[in-house]
Amino acid sequence: MFPHGSPSVSDFYSSPQGERRQAAQVEQPVHLEGVPMKRVITTTSLILGLLVAAGAAQAAAGQDRLYNGKSVYGQAVAAPEKGRVVDVSAVKAVNVNCGETVTFQKGGKSFTWKFDTVDHRVVDLRAIAPAGFADGSFKVYVSRNEAERT
Repeated sequence: MFPHGSPSVSDFYSSPQGERRQAAQVEQPVHLEGVPMKRVITTTSLILGLLVAAGAAQAAAGQDRLYNGKSVYGQAVAAPEKGRVVDVSAVKAVNVNCGETVTFQKGGKSFTWKFDTVDHRVVDLRAIAPAGFADGSFKVYVSRNEAERT
């Protein structure tokens, strides 16, 4: 009950009626003995800073992907028989509606993409095209479709 062995005079107090009662024991705070507080604060700050930096690096690396690994811009799909075809070498940008499927052509190459974008952002074609397809800047402006709420 007494952390330092037998009770001392300071472990007791006198009540107003003159009775001698044992004082309540108060838990002492945990101290890191021998470690200066400045070092504890510095170490804690360093660890928190590293955690924030690691989280920011992970977010920056995966900014074009959702948590399930899918692209925030939509997905590659098979070309439909009848669908919209855009010649990338003829224009610098194109407007599409969210949910629309578009086949992009350049020379003898082509790929098809369904635009299911998060927050209807502008898509740089280089972010979704196969390697070597888009050399320059080509923007796809995605707007809401009629079925989406405003």
